[in-house]
Amino acid sequence: MRVVLATKNKHKLLEFKNIFKESLEILSLLDIGFNEEIEETGTTFIENSLIKCKKIYESVKMPVLADDSGLCVESLNYEPGVLSARFGGKNLTDKERYELLLTKLDRNRKHNVSFVCALSLYINPNRIYVIQEEVKGEITFEHFCCRSTRWDKCSHGRTLYGYY
Repeated sequence: MRVVLATKNKHKLLEFKNIFKESLEILSLLDIGFNEEIEETGTTFIENSLIKCKKIYESVKMPVLADDSGLCVESLNYEPGVLSARFGGKNLTDKERYELLLTKLDRNRKHNVSFVCALSLYINPNRIYVIQEEVKGEITFEHFCCRSTRWDKCSHGRTLYGYY
């Protein structure tokens, strides 16, 4: 089965291809020539993943897999949440976003956080699968190196979120 992954990110595409191996042929938005901007207007991660799926499906009439994820900080009323990728404005780098987040937090307190990810598979308007999961942890004010990007997570006896 061929599935469009709602991304132009080559790293994310490679991660999904490694997960699904030969069971699915994963195509990126670049592969199918999809260049439209998709406005994520949902108030939940699930809504945003479905918005992406529907918009792309309407254009290509192929199954679409889309995710939306972000960091929810308890002491910030669970922000930045669905705005994580746009936190502080579109022109900030991921590192600048994380540094901005740290300025909003008291360094003398522990800050509980959840990394939330929703994943939707939109095969057609009558066959839609959705899942949302979260990993709980805490914010770290120290820089460290991990393999993942944006709001990084590493396991050092507990899950820490920071930027490398």
